[in-house]
Amino acid sequence: MFVTDNNSFDKLTIDYLEYKFIEKFKQSSFSLTNKDMKEKKPIISVFDEARLN
Repeated sequence: MFVTDNNSFDKLTIDYLEYKFIEKFKQSSFSLTNKDMKEKKPIISVFDEARLN
């Protein structure tokens, strides 16, 4: 779950963060089960990507 104190995350931001965390989790030794694995990286601007990373 991703939350902010000022509700500034839109759907695209949440999708991107979910994608990034899934990619990091795949590199671990744990098993990941999810209905929607976010296989494709969401398209966001280079400025938003730098801010979120």
